[in-house]
Amino acid sequence: MDGGVKTKGALPPGYEDEAEFLAEARERFQEGQDADSLNRLAAEEDMRFFVGEQWDPTVKATREALGRPCLMINQLPQFVAQVTGDIRINKPAIKVRPAEEGDEKVAKVRQGLIRAIEHDCNASSVYANAAQSQVACGLGNFRIVLEYASDSAFEQNIVIKAVPNAFAVVWDAMSVEPTGKDARFCFIVDELPRKEFERRYPKAVPSDLVTDADTGGWIGVDVVRITEYWLMKERETLLAMTQDGKTVEVVEEGGAYADTNGLPVEVAVNNRGEPMVRKSKVRSACRYLINGFELLEKPYELPISRLPFFRVPGWEVNVKGVRHRFGLVRFAKDSARMKNYWRSVSAELLAGEPLEVPAWQSPYGAPLLREVLALAEENRTLRGGNVSWTWPKFGFGLMVEPKKSL
Repeated sequence: MDGGVKTKGALPPGYEDEAEFLAEARERFQEGQDADSLNRLAAEEDMRFFVGEQWDPTVKATREALGRPCLMINQLPQFVAQVTGDIRINKPAIKVRPAEEGDEKVAKVRQGLIRAIEHDCNASSVYANAAQSQVACGLGNFRIVLEYASDSAFEQNIVIKAVPNAFAVVWDAMSVEPTGKDARFCFIVDELPRKEFERRYPKAVPSDLVTDADTGGWIGVDVVRITEYWLMKERETLLAMTQDGKTVEVVEEGGAYADTNGLPVEVAVNNRGEPMVRKSKVRSACRYLINGFELLEKPYELPISRLPFFRVPGWEVNVKGVRHRFGLVRFAKDSARMKNYWRSVSAELLAGEPLEVPAWQSPYGAPLLREVLALAEENRTLRGGNVSWTWPKFGFGLMVEPKKSL
């Protein structure tokens, strides 16, 4: 596609020009980010903790400056793998079942087509990737796209694809369905090397979709971010039921009805002799590739009733209208930090590194020392003998040698 193509007439109804359309896109993007900012920041911290950033940077820098170890005993991947391993073994798949009066043969044919699609695009690994993000940070995503069957073909295949970066998708803030079925729009952010961006879109000027409050990382020296803006569109239409029971889109012309190709349609009538027609709305998903202030490619529509993205959330709890979302890592971090600290202290003791305060002078060591002294005095008084002391680097030792009997 040509870079920097101006798409006159390609905007949804209700917009005077491209600038107004893109201004609303920027507002919606910021609205989606702000509404989910707490969950996204917490999820990002969970993912960093999951991959090994488990020490506070200030504490770690202080300990390393003193030559003290900062061990990391990361067992979280093991716990996450226990959950996702079941998903990988018991591979999830789409199943088609006929309704009460449905045609079983049609259901079997559709099931076979879907199974072939899942097999060709390795959908099981896509589902597992989304589940791993879901378990680790509370949110995963995957998408459905159309791709040409080959370089020399016009046929297109349905492909189920992973979204490796769970934070790349910004959802409609008003969406409440777990899968995002009711979302009016969503954004997916991608990065292109600057040279590749200039090659694809030579007429476009690099810009960004974020506001002044959040500009970090969008445009770098070598990377430019572009955004897919997916929008649900609606248009009014007239539906009719034909005499053979089918529902088709029609146009009324002088009391007669014709389909979208202009061919006449025999419309069924109800008990009152009225034609069975009604007004309805046809929904479609439309993609606009933008960089914040400019359309980069011509939009295209998919005749589907929802966005071709699927949200895979973890636990969601609504507290007074505020949605809190989390995964397995969120409440395992404190125990992991404690384990890392005590393992580091143990390693420090075993390695022979001196402590800042000897154990026998610490608040915990002093009461223990008094108890040992009392015990030693009791043994000496009752049994006699000698009391010997050892003073290692990290504390104290005591040995009571009973008096030998004659």
